[in-house]
Amino acid sequence: MAKKIKEKISTVLSIPQEIVMDVPRIVFDSNTKVYIENFKGISEYSGESIKINAGRYIISLSGEGMEIKSMTGEEVMIEGLIKAVNFCF
Repeated sequence: MAKKIKEKISTVLSIPQEIVMDVPRIVFDSNTKVYIENFKGISEYSGESIKINAGRYIISLSGEGMEIKSMTGEEVMIEGLIKAVNFCF
């Protein structure tokens, strides 16, 4: 029920759903760069695997030479060869 109300609020007020629904916004720039907004934290970090806590699930990125290039309280930018993305519930 609350989910439908939030969706309607998002539509009526023209607010992006990721803000109202508390879900991340994920933007890929090819397979070498990804921006993730509205995340909760980093739970694992190595050159081959990065796991991002997104609240309802974990975003698991695997690849080669992956680095967190920048991170603020709202956004993280990851660069490297991204080979796989999984959403773990």
